[in-house]
Amino acid sequence: MPAVRTRPAKEVEPLLNAGLDPPAIARLTGRSTRTAERWANGETNPRGEGRKRLLALDAVVEALAAALPRADPADWLQRPNVELDFDSPAEAIEHGGAKRVLALLTAIGEGAYL
Repeated sequence: MPAVRTRPAKEVEPLLNAGLDPPAIARLTGRSTRTAERWANGETNPRGEGRKRLLALDAVVEALAAALPRADPADWLQRPNVELDFDSPAEAIEHGGAKRVLALLTAIGEGAYL
């Protein structure tokens, strides 16, 4: 009997809709690709630190959509950024810097960087 696919975990669905794939979600949350695939396939729900990191990543993707509505999240997250000491937002997030990325997006949204 084939496996029944269900909806992605609610914390992952907006990230998938923004164009991030399970390997990217895995890197950005510090989890394995298999774990991110299980979240994306609705096989399991994130818990603990994984859930916390997913929520932070979702906040970044949401802030990006508000500050730079035409930006491709998957692309923007990978580009080095001078305001992040030339790290990409993804690198900053991977090293616990989601707040730095959110602060940058807030400043962009408020017009601090024109």
